[in-house]
Amino acid sequence: MVAMGQRFFVDKFQPVPIGTKEDRARAQRLKQLRAVMGYQSQRQFAQFLGVEYARYNNAERGLPLSRQMADIIVARCPGAGRNWLYDGDAGDLSVKLARALGELPKGFMKGKTSAD
Repeated sequence: MVAMGQRFFVDKFQPVPIGTKEDRARAQRLKQLRAVMGYQSQRQFAQFLGVEYARYNNAERGLPLSRQMADIIVARCPGAGRNWLYDGDAGDLSVKLARALGELPKGFMKGKTSAD
């Protein structure tokens, strides 16, 4: 029983959305990139990037992604691009990374040779 005047939160263990819709979309792209790069944990990926775990964790939870953090990710992750990180524009991803991320349109480069 809850005493009068006390607050009782039924959903106290539910995650609360952080950041804007765009920040949350960036967070999903970061999770996707981390998985494609072969890192199961945020801590391992942060170490690979050379940043503090808390700093990377904030970005993956949906807080704004700083330019400095985006530049670090682009520098350390071959084929990654800032436009994709920020806006989801796969045009600046390498073909290899775009394919791994599932960002290539169906039939892209189908039937082409390396000489094309």
